Amino acid sequence: MAGFWLTYEKKALPDKPPTVTWLLQTIARLGGWGDSKHTGQPGWLVVWEGWAKLQDRVKTWQIARQFSAGEM
Repeated sequence: MAGFWLTYEKKALPDKPPTVTWLLQTIARLGGWGDSKHTGQPGWLVVWEGWAKLQDRVKTWQIARQFSAGEM
């Protein structure tokens, strides 16, 4: 989770681990959810979209890592 935190918060990890709420809302932001007074909590559809985008990013990172290591 450290890499995920650093990517989205742009600061060092806090002493206390991030909450599950933070994780859910951050994934939802990837899916297009806007955290404002009028939007309320993220729905499952936007969380699912964010999860799919996160998985794409992870897979891309894995492929790039393999490529840079000369494994391809």
